[in-house]
Amino acid sequence: AIQAADALSLHEYSAPRMWTNETLHCLRYRRVAGILAELGVNCPPIIIGETGIDWGVFEGAEYSKKGWRGGGSLLPLSPSEYVRDLDWYDKQLAQDPIVLAAFIFNIGFSDWWSFEIGGVPEIADYIEAHL
Repeated sequence: AIQAADALSLHEYSAPRMWTNETLHCLRYRRVAGILAELGVNCPPIIIGETGIDWGVFEGAEYSKKGWRGGGSLLPLSPSEYVRDLDWYDKQLAQDPIVLAAFIFNIGFSDWWSFEIGGVPEIADYIEAHL
């Protein structure tokens, strides 16, 4: 199936920061491409369908639906801290032309308020400056 695919879509999350758990949850597309290469399969272009801070990378109900805004005992990141994480991730992706795009989760789904980026000027400004 991968050989016939026009693109491969993955989700990539990490916590407490984007650079934590590198290659396990974040930048794992590099591992996937490496495994495919070992198998003699060309990796198709990659689209990161969802990315961001997600405490759900850890097991346990207390981490469920907890994003960069925190919740419960998990402290939130400030918008400027989250932008720093997104900038780090963007620079990593820029090193790999196989990655076509990455989409920050979430905008507009009220059940996922802890991930919400809508209405955050620092994030909007960052996105606009890097289109």
